[in-house]
Amino acid sequence: MTNQRHVALAKIHIAKKDLGMDEETYRAMLWTVARVHSAADLDDEGRQAVLAHLVARGAKVSTSHRGGQSRPPARARFIHHLWNRLADAGAVEHKSGLGAWLMSNTKRFHPQGTGWSKPEFLPDDLKNQIIEQLKQWAARDGVKWR
Repeated sequence: MTNQRHVALAKIHIAKKDLGMDEETYRAMLWTVARVHSAADLDDEGRQAVLAHLVARGAKVSTSHRGGQSRPPARARFIHHLWNRLADAGAVEHKSGLGAWLMSNTKRFHPQGTGWSKPEFLPDDLKNQIIEQLKQWAARDGVKWR
């Protein structure tokens, strides 16, 4: 598998997860957009068409290629920052618990009811709600986050 193909397929699967698509919907989309049943069968043109389709539906696809990892958006980094300040102050028992906390607090907004496990995957409006929630938590516990 060439690196370019691998990156494009990874972006497709990340976008699928970002949009909360179930397997049946995903397969139907692949057939509708590119007339294939599996992303592995996509040629370069098909991969680009599927990515464009997913982005048009609201998926966030990184265009950064810094070592294969992109930097999370500013608001996602801020959520991590707030969580770390709460953890450093002892308001959060486990610094590594952000993912579980997010899933618990976002499942009612998730299309499949599972919640999002990383701030990078949250829809923009929900990122703002989570930031405000964490700021209020910090204020209640007297945690300085600035």
